[in-house]
Amino acid sequence: MGKPSFKKISKGAFKGWLRDDLIDSLPPLFFQDPVLAVQKLDGQVIKESRLRWAALFCLRGEKRLFLKRDKTKGFTELFKSFFLPSKARKEWLIACQLQKRTLPIPKPLGWMEKGHWGFVRESYYLSEAIGSGASLIDLLQAKIDVPFESLAKKVRVLHDAGLFHKDLHGGNFLWNGESFFLTDLHRAGILRSVSLEQRLWNLAHLFHSLRPQWGRKDFLRFLESYFGEEVLDIEKKEVYLRKILSSMEHLQRRWWKSRTKRCLKESTEFSLMREKGTTVYHRRDFPLDQIKEVVRSHEALVREKPAELLKRSPESVVSLVKMGGEGKICVKQFQYPHFIGRFKENFRNSKGLKAWIAGNGLNIRGIPSLKVLACVERRDRFGIRESFLLMDVFEQGQEMDRYVFKGFGGVRRKRLFIKTFAQWLSSFHEKDLYHRDMKTCNILSLEEGEGWQFRLLDLEDVQLDQTVDERRLFRNFLQLNTSTPRSFTRTDRLRFYREYHSHRPVIQDERKFLSRLIDKSKERGILYVSPQGVIEEKWC
Repeated sequence: MGKPSFKKISKGAFKGWLRDDLIDSLPPLFFQDPVLAVQKLDGQVIKESRLRWAALFCLRGEKRLFLKRDKTKGFTELFKSFFLPSKARKEWLIACQLQKRTLPIPKPLGWMEKGHWGFVRESYYLSEAIGSGASLIDLLQAKIDVPFESLAKKVRVLHDAGLFHKDLHGGNFLWNGESFFLTDLHRAGILRSVSLEQRLWNLAHLFHSLRPQWGRKDFLRFLESYFGEEVLDIEKKEVYLRKILSSMEHLQRRWWKSRTKRCLKESTEFSLMREKGTTVYHRRDFPLDQIKEVVRSHEALVREKPAELLKRSPESVVSLVKMGGEGKICVKQFQYPHFIGRFKENFRNSKGLKAWIAGNGLNIRGIPSLKVLACVERRDRFGIRESFLLMDVFEQGQEMDRYVFKGFGGVRRKRLFIKTFAQWLSSFHEKDLYHRDMKTCNILSLEEGEGWQFRLLDLEDVQLDQTVDERRLFRNFLQLNTSTPRSFTRTDRLRFYREYHSHRPVIQDERKFLSRLIDKSKERGILYVSPQGVIEEKWC
């Protein structure tokens, strides 16, 4: 076969380059609305989000094709499109160069752009389809054996050819039953040579995407196949792995931050509405009309049945609103009785919005928490007036101070509770999470079989991406120590400290730390809430 040729096309609002032998096979509708054309061809949609859409389809019984659409995101990206190639065009350029080097990529078939006055609104990339479209991640999730050596050598070949892919993850490796092919090349570049640091950084991206399926042994096996004789030295292999693991932690935190921000804008899972001084952030599965109904019901309780409120203070009001059937929604209303408080909120997120971000941030980081459903902010010319946080209800749980007060029925179960909570808290802090008011009344304890789960209350006090150093740790320990009933003996408290320290040894001078903790605790005394009401106790 001769070398495939590409032809420049300009039809309607679309322009680009397509394989010459493909243009006549495409239906006329393809050059008016490619997505609709693929749908009419019974295409298989494999990706659909606000900015990206992708599908597999066939033309007159020929081999299956792959079409991907990327929409331009925001003004900055739109402005860049005037000077830089679109994602589809860049991917086509890279793919054509890699095809000349006979590297394992799907054959490029063309690209198209749709825009106005040189600004690209959306771009389309067309290539051959690989196998069933199953990715490396799909194979591992389906428990299908993956040829380690083949994958590692394929990555090595790509690197040796000068390919540096800035998004090298398992979802971009497709399997055709015999070999792997690399896709999504718009973030790739061809260099004269890929350095060792760049190779390890790429492998960190790949390993990070495979974390749920692969462990340390799998990473080491991959490195052995990738480097071959170069890493026969065990010490060198460990050095490489440590660098990769360090990069993986950086990627993990970057991913957490990126995913958390999605709750503040239109995305697949969340939605945003602004109307007459009111802003509503909500989950798409919790509709706007339902949110308005819940807020109205909460306000009716405040006016007409204040005795049914869970909490009422000048700063916050908490209620349980009954939904259709037996469902309930917890509503926390944040108020600003003093003008200075409202003024300060103009320079930071409102308490309701802080709680909304924190609730979703905890979920992203794998920390079980109260499910936040929506956040409503009301503003006037002076700034924030009030905000509402809508959450799911955990009626089976109990605040920790009340739970501890009733006792455990035995020393063994109490020790297991201490161990479980210390491990939970150390895991919480290890993920750079910090609660500014870590009192036992702000922690919900839920029995789960022989163990426990914990949920944080007062989400507005949760701080994301905050390294918990010795100073912050002391504050949390002091809050817990002075809000836990004295039925927890000094031995119990010391056992909790040792269990925490064994998982997260951040304290430099333990004796000084504990001595200061005891002194400060004695100054404050013990204050907690029992089923009988507020109780104050003194240290012996």
